[in-house]
Amino acid sequence: MDARRALAPLPQLEDDGFAQCLLEGLAKTPKEIPCKYFYDAEGSRLFDAICELPEYYQTRTEMGLLAAHGEEIAALIGPDAGIVEFGAGALKKVRLLLDVLEAPRGYTPIDISGDYLLDVVRTLAADYPNLALRPLVGDFTTALTIPPLPGARRRAGFFPGSTIGNFTPGAALGLLTRMRLALQGGGLLIGVDLVKDPSRLHAAYNDSAGITAAFNKNLLVRANRELGADFDL
Repeated sequence: MDARRALAPLPQLEDDGFAQCLLEGLAKTPKEIPCKYFYDAEGSRLFDAICELPEYYQTRTEMGLLAAHGEEIAALIGPDAGIVEFGAGALKKVRLLLDVLEAPRGYTPIDISGDYLLDVVRTLAADYPNLALRPLVGDFTTALTIPPLPGARRRAGFFPGSTIGNFTPGAALGLLTRMRLALQGGGLLIGVDLVKDPSRLHAAYNDSAGITAAFNKNLLVRANRELGADFDL
């Protein structure tokens, strides 16, 4: 996909409905709302800002690991692979992987925010003009049908960011099972945070600049705007 083709409407995966998930989540004890609904265009922008905060160590740590061990990871993935990234976001980490892979056959980033994904894929297409791009808009936690990438000998999943920590053990198992099916026997490169001192976690998820607070409240802003809710921010 070149930069001009990246401007075309992106394929959509089926969405299970913000309103229904909100109603079901608020009826639970404790109340919960799926984390995927953080990521409209504004939510994605705010999360990018969170990743640059001094308190938010996760992004820097993973970027460092990918830079230090990229060639070893690429050797394990092998040549002619199709890369599938779940919850792709800003597409920064995958660049470190793409730069060391041998003859990658294509890249499928999956993200729930279509407008945001369109922007970042356009930039990636300009920087990697020879890479086949097949972006998908939708919820990667559901059963996925991912179109094949021509010439790819295998699929390799990419799931950085410690996002797996957002799920209960049962939900995480279901997610990994669905990923295994979607990858058709390929491997999964996943980021998992380790046990930390609570003070470090509190700092990372309650930053002094208030950006994480704005990110959390943006989900309620969405509900007010899109669903006619009346949450008092």
